[in-house]
Amino acid sequence: MTGVPASFGHWLKQARREMGYTQKELAQITGCATTSVRKMEADAYRPSKQVAQRLVESLEVPPDEHERIIRLARTASPPVSRSTLRVEPHQQAGRSRPNNLPAQPTTILGREAVSKSACALLLRNDVRLLTLTGPPGIGKTRLALHMGEELLSGFEDGVFLVLLAPVSDPKLVAPTITRSLGVQEGEQAAVAALVEYLRHRRMLLLLDNFEQVGDAASDLATLMSECPYLKLLVTSREVLHVRGEHQFSVPPLDLPDLQRLPAVSRLDSLSSVRLFVERASSVNHDFTLVEQNAASVAEICARLDGLPLAIEIAAARTNLFSPQEIAVRLSSRLSLLTSGARDLPARQQTLRKAMDWSYNLLSPAEQLIFARLAVFVGGCTLAGIEAVCNPRGDLGIDTAEGVASLLDKSMLQQAEQKGEERRFAMLETVREYAMELLQASGEADLVGRWHTQYYLALAESAEPELVLQNQLIWLDRLEKEHDNIRAVLERHLLPEKVSSHAIDGEANVENRGNVEVALRLSSALWRFWLIHGHLTEGRRWLERAIEQTGSQLGVSATSPFVSAYRAKALHGLGGLAYTQGDLPAAQSAFGAAFALWQELENVQAATWSLSNMGLVAVALGEHAAARSCYEEALGIQRDLGENGAIARTLTNLGVLAHDQGDYSAAMLLHEESLALARELGNTGGIMAGLTNLGLVKLDLGDYDGARDLFQESLDMALELGSQHNVAGALINSSVVAYLQGDHATELALLRRALPLLEELGDKISIANCIEGFGGAIGVMADPMKGVRLLAAGATLRKVMSAPLPTRDQARYEGSVAAVRARMSEQAFDKAWSEGLLLSQKEAVAYALLD
Repeated sequence: MTGVPASFGHWLKQARREMGYTQKELAQITGCATTSVRKMEADAYRPSKQVAQRLVESLEVPPDEHERIIRLARTASPPVSRSTLRVEPHQQAGRSRPNNLPAQPTTILGREAVSKSACALLLRNDVRLLTLTGPPGIGKTRLALHMGEELLSGFEDGVFLVLLAPVSDPKLVAPTITRSLGVQEGEQAAVAALVEYLRHRRMLLLLDNFEQVGDAASDLATLMSECPYLKLLVTSREVLHVRGEHQFSVPPLDLPDLQRLPAVSRLDSLSSVRLFVERASSVNHDFTLVEQNAASVAEICARLDGLPLAIEIAAARTNLFSPQEIAVRLSSRLSLLTSGARDLPARQQTLRKAMDWSYNLLSPAEQLIFARLAVFVGGCTLAGIEAVCNPRGDLGIDTAEGVASLLDKSMLQQAEQKGEERRFAMLETVREYAMELLQASGEADLVGRWHTQYYLALAESAEPELVLQNQLIWLDRLEKEHDNIRAVLERHLLPEKVSSHAIDGEANVENRGNVEVALRLSSALWRFWLIHGHLTEGRRWLERAIEQTGSQLGVSATSPFVSAYRAKALHGLGGLAYTQGDLPAAQSAFGAAFALWQELENVQAATWSLSNMGLVAVALGEHAAARSCYEEALGIQRDLGENGAIARTLTNLGVLAHDQGDYSAAMLLHEESLALARELGNTGGIMAGLTNLGLVKLDLGDYDGARDLFQESLDMALELGSQHNVAGALINSSVVAYLQGDHATELALLRRALPLLEELGDKISIANCIEGFGGAIGVMADPMKGVRLLAAGATLRKVMSAPLPTRDQARYEGSVAAVRARMSEQAFDKAWSEGLLLSQKEAVAYALLD
């Protein structure tokens, strides 16, 4: 094909002719109607994404050009040729901006003018906060995402989406924003950390579904006040009532006048009709707007008041009914259902009626599973649906069949599949409707218990796996189910559900169950929260559960069973506080856990707390107190004959001796610990012993000996598939290379380690690795990049309140000095300032960039 086509229609016609197809033949090959092909070539009709995909495949377009041609077909893209497709420079620049905007499976229809108007308003200098308001199903979220894509090139620090639908506690809004941005949690409050991160950034935040966390609006006011270049785009059913807020009411799609219907050729120029036609054609490839169904389609759109969600649900039924049948059924349902809540907006009543109608088309078995699915938050797997929605086998339908049916009827969505298990979710508006049905059925408490049992079992199954070779699989599984886990914790930690009296008799059994579930769940999850950086949230759940067992039930009245889980929860709370650098809180939590273990006469567990108290004492510089804790624990463990515990405590004593410069004592302690681990076949203990001996040899100047020990640890970790130990051995080996001046080997080892650490989410080790990168790159090739990475490492440590260990200080200062010597003071200061602004995610990507 020669020349440059003027439009997609022109391209399609030329490509079809080159392949030798008639319009009818191309329609048959792609499953379209001939009239649809004719309209597409006349630029009077845009194909669905599925139809566009079939077109490019049928016309033998090279695979690497599929996406661009489909984009041309679906949007008003610049002219392109079949052989050479280009994106305009401003589009390339926009798409290169940092963002987490999800790819949209369908184009936005009928919102071009609305989007343009809203974007223009948001870009005004005096508008910092724009709230998109409207009833459920009006398309606020989809419009916001489209605006984010359109505005991407205008915000040099990017556009980021923050999903708030799963969040019900306003205090968790700021931590949710930090996670979406990749901002590290540390000693600072989440709002303060956000202010520090966003103060000088030109960024747009999209905060979706804000209505249930309205009390967090004050946090948004703080961000606007302290971050002058930040803009906020919020979707909410209610106005936020914050100073400086501008409201934009999202209108319905434009509707046909049933008294004066235009010709069929012009009817689908109306956005509501065009949406119905496109969604109908995606489920029924033979569907097209013709004279015979035009009036019925217009009636459906009009009766649904132009609400996109309602129209999509109705259009999905064209695989079962003709538009004429849908119009009759919909009209009948609407005429009957006129007693809805009158204080609801008219369009919300209409949507509810549309939902009622769609629900009534389901079979009794489908209705039952649809209502029970409402208990899930943030999606679920088929295994979860089976366990929660059909544990007694009373659905009257195979679970998988029921799920497939709901998918076909657009009552359930299939989430993007990134792992082995497919996930399913409801649109929030649909889930709210389903929840009303579940509550009305009288099954809400029962299904809630099944939901609790499933996720409690999941968390307790995951707990031991988080320190084994399948760690990554279980961490990913818990992350995907985190919203459901939050829902369980909220269900069992609501203040009004917990009695203020001690457990006494049958009336308080449910309250006791609430406490036990909260303790069991939170104490099983603390390591997940630690590794994946949910530090603030994890502490909040643990503190709530502990507080309720203490202040509301009374420690003395608590059963031994509950006390044991309370001690575990205190242990986890101490670990999170210790990681955040909140040493007084960690010391208090570990001390309380120790007291409970003693009360329960669990001597073995008490030694765990003693060891943790020793770790805190070391961090506080209280070496005598640390030694006392370790030696007391060691004495108990020797009496019990617990060789595994003895080995761990010997390791702690060895590290303490190492920190104090007593290398001979450290070597003896680590050798004894290693010997015990080998005797027990404890691979984790063996790798720890090898590592600690290697670190002592490093400080003694025995680099070859240290390298051999680290290599043995690495070989063992690779054989076991233990990514955490692999990464640790690689970093330790890189230190040997650094000390021997072999920066090329150092850099190669770090390149292997950093992606593993990012996958694990080990933030302290990531800081170590990035600093190593900075030193090696700065000396070898690029001093400016090296300084930026060294500064980024310093920022990560500051946020975590995790200063460099004393033994690493000299090496770090040597790296900084070596890089500084290669550049001017002015250049160094500039690069350092730039590096301080890098987030963890940005720093990792920058380090790995060639």
